[in-house]
Amino acid sequence: MARSGVGYVDVAKAAEGLKARGEEPTVDKVRAQLGTGSKSTIAPLLKRWRTEVQGDPVDTAGLPRELVDALRDVYERIQAQAELEVQKVREESQSKQDNLERELALARSAFSSRNQELEQLEQKLQQSQEEGGRLTQRLATALSDLEKSEFQRGEGIKRVAELKSTVEEMKSENRDIREHFEHFQQRSAGDRQQERDQARLVADQLRGQLAQLSEQCSVRDRELGNLQQQIEELRDRGRELERVNQSLVGDLEASRVEAAENVRLVTDLQHQLERKHSECEQAQSQLRAQEVQNAAAAREAEWQRSLAGRLEEELVTLRKTVEDLREENRTVLQEKAELQGRLKQLERSQRPADTR
Repeated sequence: MARSGVGYVDVAKAAEGLKARGEEPTVDKVRAQLGTGSKSTIAPLLKRWRTEVQGDPVDTAGLPRELVDALRDVYERIQAQAELEVQKVREESQSKQDNLERELALARSAFSSRNQELEQLEQKLQQSQEEGGRLTQRLATALSDLEKSEFQRGEGIKRVAELKSTVEEMKSENRDIREHFEHFQQRSAGDRQQERDQARLVADQLRGQLAQLSEQCSVRDRELGNLQQQIEELRDRGRELERVNQSLVGDLEASRVEAAENVRLVTDLQHQLERKHSECEQAQSQLRAQEVQNAAAAREAEWQRSLAGRLEEELVTLRKTVEDLREENRTVLQEKAELQGRLKQLERSQRPADTR
């Protein structure tokens, strides 16, 4: 920050000293000559000195040099102080604006990150829902297969019952045949051999049918065992699918809770962002008010410059007045000298008359 102790008079003296040594006055050389001051303070003062040296200098004849230098120094101090205040206010406003912009950027980054996390969670939720749909479809297919297996098992049980009924009927027929055979044996001994052969033939046929039925029963029993095993496997698979479905439902519920929490966080971030926007607007309002104050300070500085200009004009007017007074004084002195000459002439002209 520039020091307010460096004034126009100091800069002008340093520049004149450099000029007297044959060196071109620059901001760095003047600063080195003074040993103090900042470039922002010395530069406008040196520019003014150049303007006054190259242009028509203000004639301050008749006024004390110290008064003129003091007035210039006061003017330069006021101008430098005003510029420093304006620069300070601008720097503070810029710093506040930068801080608010950084905070706003951080809030926007956090909001974007939360949005990305929410999108990822929504994707996971959608994937979980799709996986749950697929598992539900698989469970429905398994239940349908289980119903088909139950139906086939029922059909097998019915078939086994029918086969058992057929076997019982054949056994009953066999008993009837034996009874008929015994009856025929009693009725005719001559036909016994024929009936015996016929009965043997029928018995052999019945035995073959019974063996076939037994084999079919064994096959049906094996099929029934396989069906029961498949039913148990399907039931186990259904229970496993039910556990997986419950786990997925739990995960889905947890995902929903997490999504609701993320929505709440996003809402909080949106509120924070709105507050930051409000703070930015307040800061901008303060900045505009500060700019108004800066404009007022600039007008005050301009008024000070105008006042200094008027003071210089008054100095010129005073100089002219002094010149006019000096001119009048010379005129009065001339008139006085003329009157004194006339008086001496009258005195010399009166001396001879008195002598007579």
